[in-house]
Amino acid sequence: AHVGELDLKNDQSTFDLQRVYNGVIYSDQGKIDFNADSATWDANALRLMVNSGANVANKDFNLAVPSFTIDQRSGALNIPKEIHGRFFGGQISANKFLYNMNSGNGTVGRSTWIGKPKLQDETGQGTPTKWTFLSNGGTFSKAGIEVWHDAMATDGEVIVQGKTIERNEKTDVITATGDCLYFSKKTDMACDKVVVYRKDKRAVLSGNVRMLVKPKDEMERQLKPDKGEIPAFKPVLPEQVTATTSLAPGETQQDKDEDDEVRSGKTTRKYPAVILCQQVEYWYAKGNRHAIITGKPQASQQLTGARWRKVWATKGTYDGEKDLIRLIGTDNKPDVIMKNSINDELHAQWFEFSSQEGNDDWNGYGMSGSVMSDNSEDGTGNPPATTPSTTPKTPSPLPTPVKNPPASTAAKQQSRPQTKPD
Repeated sequence: AHVGELDLKNDQSTFDLQRVYNGVIYSDQGKIDFNADSATWDANALRLMVNSGANVANKDFNLAVPSFTIDQRSGALNIPKEIHGRFFGGQISANKFLYNMNSGNGTVGRSTWIGKPKLQDETGQGTPTKWTFLSNGGTFSKAGIEVWHDAMATDGEVIVQGKTIERNEKTDVITATGDCLYFSKKTDMACDKVVVYRKDKRAVLSGNVRMLVKPKDEMERQLKPDKGEIPAFKPVLPEQVTATTSLAPGETQQDKDEDDEVRSGKTTRKYPAVILCQQVEYWYAKGNRHAIITGKPQASQQLTGARWRKVWATKGTYDGEKDLIRLIGTDNKPDVIMKNSINDELHAQWFEFSSQEGNDDWNGYGMSGSVMSDNSEDGTGNPPATTPSTTPKTPSPLPTPVKNPPASTAAKQQSRPQTKPD
């Protein structure tokens, strides 16, 4: 180092240094550059101690620090107080920093990091995005593994949270585990684990996946990283769900309109929907956006008052380029079940519909079920004498898929027009 003043103590091994600049301390595997207002060098212990304003740097970081120590034998750099500056491709503020210049391993305390990490790029365009990364601490290694604890990352468009978030620099695979939350302007998700394979532009969400699809008028609201944004949703079997509302003789026109909404595909984007499954595998590259949903997915949508729509399936697929969602049963069985609060029930081998706004087209195959008539129009004012079977007989296979068929193939006949069921 260059120094403005050097004092040698009586022990002949301790040096007090003032106005230190162009300092370098070497180890077998690396070096640290430093500057300091004042420092102490112990020649016997090969230990540098800085107790006033300083700067330390290497190829990965360049930090302003109030104090630090370096042990030349072990290669340990210890900064016990606040750090600020360049840190692995971004800017960091943290309350402590430990680093070994021999091994390249280190830890950082509670921190805020702003930069352009190789995180998930949902657009698939590969344009680096500035991220703000908050954590209670993290570790990193020369092997290229970063692990951040109680972490949250956001680019202003999405928020990702997890008990731990790990990134492998060599494979560019990111893994978040433990109470994982994902918030965007269109969808909020919670699950046990998220793995992002950036080279494949593929993300896998697994373990108790719960998804909130926001209604259209809430999609552009400010992000809220709060578990309360995703409603609780416990899995239920179709036979456990029965209609909770029925048409009454004295219902108003508003009641009729709200009941009609239950059957209308035009209201799919009007109300929030909650989806529960075990795994979502999503390819997000532009031009190849699609997803596979497994683990007996089920969805629920709460409408006005006590009105609702529910659907169960064995598997689901999503084509993001064509905006098509397909619900699929097991081995050509009518395991796709759709029920609502006005006692409609439909079964199908598969059911496909568009997720585009204003597109009510849908296709179904091997369909059976019942649609309740409007009590106010059946001339009696009483509910039908029978209720739809929860296990209708499987119909004979149709020669071709049904496109926009009547909503019911059972004996009952609906008394008002049927639009796309949810």
